[in-house]
Amino acid sequence: MIKCFKSILNKSGKPYNYSYILLFFVLALPVQLYLYRSKRFFDFLLIDYYIDNFSTFSNLRLIPLNYFSFSLGDYIYIIFSVIIIFNYWHKRIFYLTHKSAFLFELLAFISFVILFFQLSWGLNYEKEGLVSKWKIKKNYNELKLEKTISFLIDKSNDLHFKLAKNDSMKIVFPFNKEKVKKYLSNEKFFKVKSSLYSGILCYTGFSGYINPFTLEAQINEKIPMLSYITTIAHEQSHQIGIAAENEASYLAYKRTTSHKNDYIKYSGYIFALRNCLYALKKNNHKSGVRLSKTISPGIIKNINELNKFWQKYKNPFEPFFNYLYDKFLKINGQKNGILSYNDVVALIMFDVNDQMNKLK
Repeated sequence: MIKCFKSILNKSGKPYNYSYILLFFVLALPVQLYLYRSKRFFDFLLIDYYIDNFSTFSNLRLIPLNYFSFSLGDYIYIIFSVIIIFNYWHKRIFYLTHKSAFLFELLAFISFVILFFQLSWGLNYEKEGLVSKWKIKKNYNELKLEKTISFLIDKSNDLHFKLAKNDSMKIVFPFNKEKVKKYLSNEKFFKVKSSLYSGILCYTGFSGYINPFTLEAQINEKIPMLSYITTIAHEQSHQIGIAAENEASYLAYKRTTSHKNDYIKYSGYIFALRNCLYALKKNNHKSGVRLSKTISPGIIKNINELNKFWQKYKNPFEPFFNYLYDKFLKINGQKNGILSYNDVVALIMFDVNDQMNKLK
């Protein structure tokens, strides 16, 4: 087999040792797929090596990249895409006459990307989640959810009145987006960078993302400030190895609601309130509407502003992108896929219940 491909690749102008590299990655592909499904392998790799050393390896990448004001990872995506397209176009005649060589290179490339992704960041998906660690019930009680929402409404209303002095006025944030990045960046959480693809993100329905290869966190610069703040905190959670979306959202909620700046705190409580209300309305719309009536009109204006923003970008292709991302999350061990974002409700309820018990 290797002789065959050495001959084919030699005709294409590639050196012999190139075929050995390709063969290594092609053979590594089924091995990787097997190991990624082996609990014993993950227990050994995660407990004895990956978790303990992730912060060290991530810092080695992030500290130098932090000096760049722009997202190097975004440019790398563009450069690699151009190289791949150019390479295929340049060798298209060879690939058409040697389809097996094309398949060989494609499998090797897929294997390399999977290996790099897993070692760089993807293995974080295999860590034990907070829901399991804290023994939190996912099937939460509706009455407890209503109590959680009432608590969040009280907190949100109090903060809103403190900041606006008028319950009918929406909150206007007194700082720009660059200032928010500085507020939320410190020695533990690296700065978030503006995405080159903000316009595209709007049409696909995404507020931000992490580059799993460079570990840079990117944010959609077009989203309203209310969501901008919690999105930064969410993406920074991914940077420190929190892969699960519900846990990244929970950490974003905790960081923002405990921040010394009341505007950032306000954003965090509204984020939690929106998630919990959405969960309640799915099961009991009447109760959700009843509780919504106790929210200050100014807060409703802020939420409506956010909803109108996303409504503006609704398009027929958005469900397709959501489907792809849903599959990506499921492949990486998040059983609920894109719905795992909503699983943050159980964690918020656990936290609020703990706060209410302390007040007794």
